[in-house]
Amino acid sequence: IYKCFTETSGLGLTAQARKLMQPDPVKKEEELTTRLEDWTLVTGINQHQGDDPMDPETRFYNSLLMNGGRFGRQSYQKSHLVILGEYIPDLPFLHDLYEQTTGVRFFANTTPGESFEPLQVEIGGREIGVMPSICFEDTVGRVMRRSVRKESQMIINVTNDGWFQESEGAAQHFRNSLFRCIELRRPMVRCANRGVTGIISVTGSLVDPFTGEKRHLVDEKGSHFHRGYLLASVYVPSDGEVTVYAAFGDWFAIVGLAAGILWLIFSCFRERS
Repeated sequence: IYKCFTETSGLGLTAQARKLMQPDPVKKEEELTTRLEDWTLVTGINQHQGDDPMDPETRFYNSLLMNGGRFGRQSYQKSHLVILGEYIPDLPFLHDLYEQTTGVRFFANTTPGESFEPLQVEIGGREIGVMPSICFEDTVGRVMRRSVRKESQMIINVTNDGWFQESEGAAQHFRNSLFRCIELRRPMVRCANRGVTGIISVTGSLVDPFTGEKRHLVDEKGSHFHRGYLLASVYVPSDGEVTVYAAFGDWFAIVGLAAGILWLIFSCFRERS
């Protein structure tokens, strides 16, 4: 896997790109970053906090690493964890079930990250805020909106959709991510392992507004199950507007649901009377 990543990354590094992204996780980050020079690497990586990985007090994180430029090395720890994938509720029978199905003893849950501060990158002399997301976080609006700031921003997502195999799951995951760009008015750069890799505009489109080309990685048959690299442009708005959803979140939906329930109750009582 690592050899495949370095081979395709090497092709991208010779193609005039300024940012290099890889899906998660890459374990030999130090070896690759030594060749980056003034490039910016974004990749998924596993992190642990503690001296001994076998210590029960050690914390494990599913992380996004961004390395390069004048901001140096920055990281984001995934906050919205997948149940039974990244953590198991503290119920004894679930731990026993894990051991029976995997053949190994359950050791520790992934620790959720607590920071939603955007990362920073400089492109063409311009500072841009990076709203990081890992895996299914790009489908959860209430999580993504926490990183919105009134500044020039783009969303970055690294994901491993390999466990979907060749089902429609990876495409469905991608379709859900389009809504984050629309509701937050931020473009997204998305890098997926056996998923959909592409660049999404603030209107949820893959089409480059200047060239008319679709900015996604597919083979000649249009399948995203394809090995390679994508070289494309992303257009980041300079104003950084804060949308209604970014400011207020799901309150409109909650109020609408409550109003609907009250209307239903009122209608039932009125019919009985």
